[in-house]
Amino acid sequence: MANKVYARRYCSAGCLPPSYMEKEFWHEIASGKTESVEYACDVDGSAFSSSPDDELGKCKWNM
Repeated sequence: MANKVYARRYCSAGCLPPSYMEKEFWHEIASGKTESVEYACDVDGSAFSSSPDDELGKCKWNM
């Protein structure tokens, strides 16, 4: 979904220069435009498992 929005907004499927993207970001912030982004890093199991059977889930470094 994000790729489709990006391609539609910037008429490009490739990468744009970071300086251009930052300029666009601040332009949208200044004009009051806000968008929401859905992502899965806060969904259990999408980054670090909390399962007691998973070795990473048992690690003390797993927050």
